[in-house]
Amino acid sequence: MKKLLLTLAIAAMSSIGAFAQGYSFLKTKGTVDPYTMNPTTATAVLTGTSTSQAATLSESQKFPFPDWTFYGQPVTAFKVSTSGYLTFNTSMTTDNSTNVALPSTSAPIASIFAFWDNLRIQSLALNGTTFPSDVRTWTYGTAKNQVFVVQWRLIQTNDATNATNVTYFAIRFYEAGDFDIVHNYGFGTFSATTGVQDIMGKDATQVSGSPAMNFGGASGSYNAAASDIYTFKFGTQPQYDVKLTDVQLEKFVGKDQSTNVGFSFINNGGATLTSFRVNYSVDGGAPVSQNVTNVSVIGSGMGTYSFSHATPYRTSAAGRKSFKVWVDNLNGSNEDLNHKDDTLTKSITVVSSTVKRKSLQEVFTASTCPPCNPGNEKLQTILHQRMGGYTVIKYQYYFPGTGDPYFTPECLARGEYYAGINSVPSLQVDGKWNDNPNDYDVNLFDAFYNKPAVVSITANQTIVGNTITINAKVKPVSSLPGNYKIHFAVLEKTTKRNVKSNGETEFHWVMKKMLPDANGSVINFTNDAEQTISKSFTFPGGFRLPTSAVTSSGAYNGINLATENSVEEMNDLIGVVFVQDESDKEVLQSEWSGNAEWDYYASTVETSVGATGVTIYPNPAQTTFTINAANVEGLAAVKVLDITGKEVMTANAKGGMETALDVSALHNGIYFVHITVNGTTAVQKLTISK
Repeated sequence: MKKLLLTLAIAAMSSIGAFAQGYSFLKTKGTVDPYTMNPTTATAVLTGTSTSQAATLSESQKFPFPDWTFYGQPVTAFKVSTSGYLTFNTSMTTDNSTNVALPSTSAPIASIFAFWDNLRIQSLALNGTTFPSDVRTWTYGTAKNQVFVVQWRLIQTNDATNATNVTYFAIRFYEAGDFDIVHNYGFGTFSATTGVQDIMGKDATQVSGSPAMNFGGASGSYNAAASDIYTFKFGTQPQYDVKLTDVQLEKFVGKDQSTNVGFSFINNGGATLTSFRVNYSVDGGAPVSQNVTNVSVIGSGMGTYSFSHATPYRTSAAGRKSFKVWVDNLNGSNEDLNHKDDTLTKSITVVSSTVKRKSLQEVFTASTCPPCNPGNEKLQTILHQRMGGYTVIKYQYYFPGTGDPYFTPECLARGEYYAGINSVPSLQVDGKWNDNPNDYDVNLFDAFYNKPAVVSITANQTIVGNTITINAKVKPVSSLPGNYKIHFAVLEKTTKRNVKSNGETEFHWVMKKMLPDANGSVINFTNDAEQTISKSFTFPGGFRLPTSAVTSSGAYNGINLATENSVEEMNDLIGVVFVQDESDKEVLQSEWSGNAEWDYYASTVETSVGATGVTIYPNPAQTTFTINAANVEGLAAVKVLDITGKEVMTANAKGGMETALDVSALHNGIYFVHITVNGTTAVQKLTISK
């Protein structure tokens, strides 16, 4: 190591050019296999026990790649610290656990600071299980493309008295050159430095937030996609480097309808962007441009920007349209210096007509999940206001605890289809909005419900004994390119026997079977012909109520649909049919196969309007309904209430004639029409379905 120090020092004094360059970094998201948090082949360099170990440097370790360089100089050995850094200065014998901003002569030289703070390693004992805490190394990959990993596992703050502050982080060295810092997992409060510093303590690069950086990776539970990655490269960073990451365009647009063109980009350059021009063109046509000013988008992958172009796209010609989008004129007239990723293309299909959408709400929930109770209530409140505009599927899940007794492997399969469900409750709306239903609202519902659809579905069902048959007619508005599947879900409208610990006593739209299974069936829309598809299933054996979804060891404990079932009432079954785009998981359309009205919420007792001599029609209504008061003398007072009891319309119908009422402003759903004639009031349920 003395040779390395001497070489670096001589290089620093004799050639300014050798250190004219430094490190720059780009921030990205997500780790993928074969990198893993808990490999079985790792070698511990520093090992924590039940006793705290802090402010400790390891013995010198051999660096595995002979041609690897740091600040342009070869390295052969290193030491790691419990304080979250790695140093190539192996003559260093005393750890430095007091992190500072970089560069600094008080900071370790020739070092990489993965997460430099006053930290400790100490094994954790939780719920009778001991979890190891250590610093360890391993190598994966093939020759010339190997990756050497130094990982800090379950690292805690040294001033904490318990395990409230814990992190996983790592440095990955690439045999081909460069390295990155991975912030995998953490929760609690930290005040750290992340970055690099050279042998002289003069040149350094640190991540924004240092030296008071809190952990920025996945919070609370490990999620590989949420890891923060900082990739460091040695050399001159381009000042202007914009990476287009997304184009927000509807896949299908009706002709003569306007559609917004949205963009998102990351600033990978060194300069902060304060102005730029955004552009799009269609089928190679003239650019549509817009200048953006008075912004501040920081660089190095830390700054992102999303916007919607001020000029929407509109055409009267149906067919496939190809969009090209790009950003230029950076900070005036500067050119992007990396043309590999500064442009994106995307195609849309313009259709001659559209149809009304029924929005699919897929809920992952469990009777053992405390927040699932208010989440389901919140969703019900929203759906009451939008009757007739949705379908719902509830997938009872296997956690927390021993989970919901009505969990099935097909529930898990749908969760895995959406990249895994890490917490419940979780709501998927048309396969595109994924969040806690406690954060859902009417405005979000309307954003999906009001989106035009390009597929229509009508469905019906029959139930004979234990056999349900669902028939669906599916028709696209035109030929639709893409990869689609049709799914049939059999639900039980109300269950009451899977009560557990979260306070819910009734559960609605509980999924019992996917037909033929959770994978669905391929459906092609090569033309606009209507297709008829039928699916049947016979629930075998008798009813069994599992004690739990899984055993204490995690083994499946639910229903085996080859021999038994968990249907409480066969005549309470209903189907949901939906078409899903496999390319991006968007649900194009959904429909019930039977009556899905929330009859158990209708607290108003219906009285025949015949008692007043008045009739109403049509029912269901679309934009108007008619009050026939031909047999009434005087006036009939009319009030229309929604499902919550809120009065949404009043009118007077003149006796001896018919009166039409405009309900086009009302949302789809169930309403109650109160009609009063000569002191007698009758109530009639009215369905509005546009």
